[in-house]
Parts: sequence; C-alpha cells; structure tokens
Amino acid sequence: MVRHKKRAFRSKTRKRFRKDQDERRMDSVNVMMQQFAVGDRVHVHVNPSIHSAMPFRRFDGKTGVVLGSQGGCFRVRIPDMRAEKEIIVHPAHLRPAQ
Repeated sequence: MVRHKKRAFRSKTRKRFRKDQDERRMDSVNVMMQQFAVGDRVHVHVNPSIHSAMPFRRFDGKTGVVLGSQGGCFRVRIPDMRAEKEIIVHPAHLRPAQ
C-alpha cells in the first residue's frame, strides 16, 4: 500500500499568494466590509494578508455566483472541473465581476 505525502493547506503558494511591491500596504476597511447580493457574480482573488475564511489555492482566479451569506462571509458556487462546489469566502477575497 502506498502512503501519500501529507501537505499543508498553503503549500506550493509562494508565488501565487505574494503581493506586489505597491500592494504591500494596509487594506482599506471598504474591502473588508463589501456587501454582495444573492446572484451577484464575483471573482475570487485571495488576499494573503487576511487569513480568515481564505479559500483553497485551486479557487484563486475563479469566477462564481453568490448563494448567500453565512456570518461575516459569503457562500459562493464555483465550477470546478465537472462539478460545482460551494465555498465559504471572506469578502476581502472577493471582487465584483463586471
């Protein structure tokens, strides 16, 4: 029987979760307090400086639909290969799609 190597949640994200030089400043409160309505389309863009409700690295750069809110976060449905997955994301990791 083959044993699989266990990995951490943020493994292989050194370049993906890095901010540019001009982005290394405090995030505004408006980004943290964004509100989305049910049915809004949003882009998932992981903000590495905020660890709460951070989505998995596979979902970085994906576009989904807001299903509702859960506490201070939002439930987002994202297509992933052949399945659709529902993730819980903090509003700091979301951007409105246009």
